[in-house]
Amino acid sequence: MYEVMVVAESLEAGYRSALQESALVVSLQMFNLILEKCVSLLKENMACEDNCGLQLVASEDLQVLLPAVKVSLQLHSITFYLMM
Repeated sequence: MYEVMVVAESLEAGYRSALQESALVVSLQMFNLILEKCVSLLKENMACEDNCGLQLVASEDLQVLLPAVKVSLQLHSITFYLMM
């Protein structure tokens, strides 16, 4: 991300380089994959809760992924703010 920000300083305000666009697309796609996995794990956990009785709201895998979702969301929020 440092390289992307260095390139941003040389461009006029409101414009992004191809490198910045590519980095943004890749990071959003990775965030999408993590988020889809969290949703599927949550759905599985909710379905199993109906059949298996009382369980934790979040499975162990989901508990590992949720901090990554939080950090990714914060990173994208900061990056969006800096690029504006």
